[in-house]
This record gives sequence, C-alpha cells and structure tokens, in this order.
Amino acid sequence: MARIVRESETTVLRWLKRYLAEGTEGLPDAPRPGRPSPMTQAYKDALLAAVRRRPRSFGLPFSLWTLQRLVRLLGRTDRHSGLG
Repeated sequence: MARIVRESETTVLRWLKRYLAEGTEGLPDAPRPGRPSPMTQAYKDALLAAVRRRPRSFGLPFSLWTLQRLVRLLGRTDRHSGLG
C-alpha cells in the first residue's frame, strides 16, 4: 500500500491507526504551529479558477501556465491577495 500511495510504511501505518481509532474524521492532519498562510481565501479561489482555464481564455498569447505567468495574472486581477 505504501508503494501505491508513494508514502513510507510508517506514514501508512499512522494513517491506518488513526482511521481505526477515529474513522475518516481522524485522517486529516492536525493544524501545525507556525505562521499562517498569507494567502486569502479569495486569492486561493482565484488561483484555482485560473489554473483550471487555459491562458488563451484570458486573452494571453501563450498556451501553458508557468509560475511566473500565474503570478503576473493574479497580481493584476487580485490586489488583495495577502501576498506582498
């Protein structure tokens, strides 16, 4: 199973133990300490919507997304991304 999901055996056993103890409710990872993401939910939604469309549908002169192209597009369309 570990090979199929491309995780270590230790991770798969941890998931199995959590599943047996709590069902599917126990499978998501617990929140970890640290600085929260600077991305707003609106920015995440805009990013997901953009990558689901082809660049040409935005009137752009290319067919494939790159990270820099997405950054430029979202920088123009969402000034309140929380990133900066």
